[in-house]
Amino acid sequence: MRLIDYRRIDYRFIIPYGFILLINYQLSIINYQLSIINYQLSIINYQLSIINYQLYFIKCSSPGPAGTNSCEKQ
Repeated sequence: MRLIDYRRIDYRFIIPYGFILLINYQLSIINYQLSIINYQLSIINYQLSIINYQLYFIKCSSPGPAGTNSCEKQ
């Protein structure tokens, strides 16, 4: 097993690599938070589509002019 001579290590590349790892970690946290927001928005979208369907059903089940329902063509 060889001993590492720390005086000969070029630190010019190690320090920027640490910054890159830190930025990568922060971006992964942001990505996780955005995925949670995306999931919540998809739930809201699903709930709004159910409301939209219910409103369409209420509109079409109400009576229209001349005995037709309000969604039929005149």
